[in-house]
Amino acid sequence: MRILFRTILIISLGILAIAACQPNTNRPVEEVVNEDEFITGKVKEVKNGKDGYTAKLLTNSDEVYYATISIPNLHENAYQYKILEVGDKVSVKGEIWENGGQKYITVRELK
Repeated sequence: MRILFRTILIISLGILAIAACQPNTNRPVEEVVNEDEFITGKVKEVKNGKDGYTAKLLTNSDEVYYATISIPNLHENAYQYKILEVGDKVSVKGEIWENGGQKYITVRELK
């Protein structure tokens, strides 16, 4: 009886381990859309993060972008880093990608 229990337990753990390693096919795929144009918008919200912050930008054409702004992301443009506040108008450039129907931009230039 004890051997049967151990065998069932080992098989169950093995099945769980295999299932945990399978890719999650329900997760939206991140897709780089563009990386060569400036996006200009008005800051609607700012959320502080570990190395910087994310600013929710609303463009003149009513598109919403979530701009991740940090010194490490700015690379050689780190001197451009500044803290934005709600109501500020800003232009950002970087990799634009979509996830779950929302648009994001990893900011490489900040004006």
